[in-house]
Amino acid sequence: MYRSCLYCDRALTGVGSEALRGSVRLAFDPDRARVWTICDRCHGWNLWWPDDRTEALYELERIARDEARVLFETDHVALLETDERQLVRVGRPPRREEAWWRYGRRLRRRRRRFQSPLTRVGVATYSAVSSVGASMGFSSLTGSFGDSGERQTEILRWRRFGRTAWSGRATCPNCSSVLIRLFFLKSPDLILMPSDGGVASIGLPCIRCDSWSGDRTHRFDATAAEPVLRRVLAWYNIDGATTAELDRAVRLIEAAGSAESFIGRLASERRPLHSLERVCSVALEIAVNERAERARLAHTAAELDAGWQRAEELAAIIDEELEPPPALR
Repeated sequence: MYRSCLYCDRALTGVGSEALRGSVRLAFDPDRARVWTICDRCHGWNLWWPDDRTEALYELERIARDEARVLFETDHVALLETDERQLVRVGRPPRREEAWWRYGRRLRRRRRRFQSPLTRVGVATYSAVSSVGASMGFSSLTGSFGDSGERQTEILRWRRFGRTAWSGRATCPNCSSVLIRLFFLKSPDLILMPSDGGVASIGLPCIRCDSWSGDRTHRFDATAAEPVLRRVLAWYNIDGATTAELDRAVRLIEAAGSAESFIGRLASERRPLHSLERVCSVALEIAVNERAERARLAHTAAELDAGWQRAEELAAIIDEELEPPPALR
C-alpha cells in the first residue's frame, strides 16, 4: 500500500484499514474490484494493491448502501457523503436521494444552537455590553436592541450578519435612482421575481416611485441576486427549523417537482419575503441553497469524472501487469 501520493509525493493521511476509519476521500469500483485513495492536495487517484482491496470493497459498498447519501452523480461516478466523509463510487449508486436533506440538516443544527443554554448566556452577556455601548454613544458598533421578546433573535442577527446585507449599485428603471446599500431591516420587503433564462431574480421596491410593482424596483443582477437571497434568508431564519417544519418544507418542494420549480413558482407570484409563511420561507432557503450547492457539486463531480477516466486507464494497465501468467495460476 502506498504511503505517499504517486503524483505529488505528499504523505497520504490514510492507507489500508486506516483509510476506512479516517476522513480521507476514497474511490471504489465494485465491478472491477478497485479502490483508490484520492490525494487531498493534487486530487490524484492512488490505486490500492489487489491484496488490500477485498475487505475494503465490502465495507465501502456497505457504507454506500446503508449510510451514505447521494450528493451528485455523472454517467460514470457518484459523489456520496456520510456524516464523517465523502466517497466516490464508480458506476451507478445503489439508490438515489434528493439533495435538500443536506441543508435541512444544517437548519436543524441552527435550531439547536439557537435554543442552547450557552447561546442564551452569550446573548445576555452581549445585551449588557450593548446597553453600556449605547449609553456611551457607541450603538453603531455594539448595536441597539429593544426589550421585546425578539431580543435574542435581534442580537444573534447583529452578531452574525451586522446590518448590511449587500453593497453595490441597483438602478430603478422608472426614475433611475440608485440603491447602493441594502440593510437587513429592509430585506423582508424584497420581491422574488422571474427573470430571463428561468433564474429567479430579486428587487427592492423603489421608495422614490412609491410603488410595489415589480416594474419599479431596484433590481439585482443575476450574479448578485442568488448570494443576496441566500444571505437574507439565513438572516430571516436565524432560529433554524424544527423537524416538523422541515418535513413540511420538503413536501412543498416535492410538490413543485424540484427546487428550481418551487423557486420559479414563488417568483411568478412576485410576493415580498415578509408575506411568506414560516414553512414557505424555510422551503425557499432550502431550495435556493440546494440549487447553489448542486452547481458546486456539478463542478466537483466533473473533476472527479475526469480524474476517474485517467485513473481507470492506469489501473487497467497496472492490474494487467500484476495478474500472474496463466502457467502460474
